[in-house]
Amino acid sequence: MADEDDVLPNGYRVIKGDGMNYMTYAMGRMTYLWGEDAEDFRPERWLVNGVFQQESPYKFVSFNVSIIGSHILREDLDPTINQITGPY
Repeated sequence: MADEDDVLPNGYRVIKGDGMNYMTYAMGRMTYLWGEDAEDFRPERWLVNGVFQQESPYKFVSFNVSIIGSHILREDLDPTINQITGPY
């Protein structure tokens, strides 16, 4: 529930007491954000010249920053992810 009236970055007005929700499953599959192949597993979409380019954690919630210690988790997972996705 919104504690006070506000305006979201896209211009949508939120009135105090409005409930807000978003669907992380749907956001990760929106073609207007990720292209027509949004449902395809393509880890290279985050590579530019072979270097990982992180999307906004609010655009692709799998990279979300709200998890406590997420930076440590990413540091631990990067080598593993690189081994798994390297051939792709």
